[in-house]
Amino acid sequence: MSKLAKGWKKEEIASLCQKPQYGYTSKSENRQNNNPKYFRTTDITKEKFDWDSVPYCIAPVKNEERYLIRKGDIFITRAGSVGENILIKDTPPRAVFASYLIRIKSLDRISNLYLSYYFQSPFFWNYIAEKKDGITTPNVNAQKLANIEVPYPESKGEQNLIIEEIETQFTHLDAAVKFLNAVKKKLDVYRNGVLKAAFKGELTKLQGGLVDRTLSEEFEIIMGQSPKSKYYNKSGEGLPFFQGKKEFSKLYPKIETWSTKASKIAGKGDVLLSIRAPIGSVNIAPSKCGIGRGLAAIKPNEKTRSKLIFYLLQILRNELKKKGTGTTFKAITKPNLYSLSIKLPKTKKDRGLLLKKIEFHFSVIGKIEQAVDSALLKSEQLRKSILKSAFEGRLVKYEGGSHD
Repeated sequence: MSKLAKGWKKEEIASLCQKPQYGYTSKSENRQNNNPKYFRTTDITKEKFDWDSVPYCIAPVKNEERYLIRKGDIFITRAGSVGENILIKDTPPRAVFASYLIRIKSLDRISNLYLSYYFQSPFFWNYIAEKKDGITTPNVNAQKLANIEVPYPESKGEQNLIIEEIETQFTHLDAAVKFLNAVKKKLDVYRNGVLKAAFKGELTKLQGGLVDRTLSEEFEIIMGQSPKSKYYNKSGEGLPFFQGKKEFSKLYPKIETWSTKASKIAGKGDVLLSIRAPIGSVNIAPSKCGIGRGLAAIKPNEKTRSKLIFYLLQILRNELKKKGTGTTFKAITKPNLYSLSIKLPKTKKDRGLLLKKIEFHFSVIGKIEQAVDSALLKSEQLRKSILKSAFEGRLVKYEGGSHD
């Protein structure tokens, strides 16, 4: 950090706050009881925090008063998602905090809201990255948090001006991000609309029209089968082997496992369909591979390319889910999959034309999505830049006065 601005100091958390405090160890339950709520790391890391989702301690809390959460408390996770933090802005219900959290309570000379914003800044996150220990479970202790140096203006008025400016700029940013996310959702709706129109014959003129078939009448289908676990390996022996949805990505599955005894083989370009919960997800085989019982492979034919089958099955996902049977884990049986009703253009030429039209529309959507993603990334970078300027004393100009 550069030289401190005029009227600013830099002090450690140990001087600016009460001694950082670890939380209470307890088991919890969702059923309401007479014990306090139990505020955990997972509650902080949720996208939207809600006291209603916080469970209850399963037993009375010893020395409860010591661990009760109060308005103005700041909590920082010390293990796992190290550094995630939250300021309790409103009066909370009766609740205590868990042992993997550390409570920070600021003293009078620094605003808890100012401190909370500092804990979102690049300076704080750089410190956490440097000081956290552990590989499997990263962690940071209370002493390391106590050693964090925080730059701040001695004037409470200037602290308040900085907070006001951060919140003003963040409000504008939040509105922009909300709009961009709404655009992304609309793009997903548009994609779905393109596919619906495509397989209703409404996306482009088809000379031969559409034909009604079953999936097995049109394509060869291979139902997966899983060999014994001793025939799996991570060293690349045998064929790449896919069990189900967990290996899927946007288009091609990730190769994580191989098998020397795969009995059901899919070819390069075969469409892989998840037939066990979650039902209906699709990918395309990147090479010859074995498939387990969670998958079926649909082979393209002389008239139909892989991507058209890929798009067709996406639009039939709800129908596929309806065909799932079983109480604990839904799965599609061979007869139900084979009898799945589909509509496809009659001729090879029309199928090729339809695929080109889908790809054209998806290309346009993809370019818009790239622009939206780029804007979202810039908004996050701008958020960091605002905080950086704030704690370098460059965000507002302060001349003293009524805010003191």
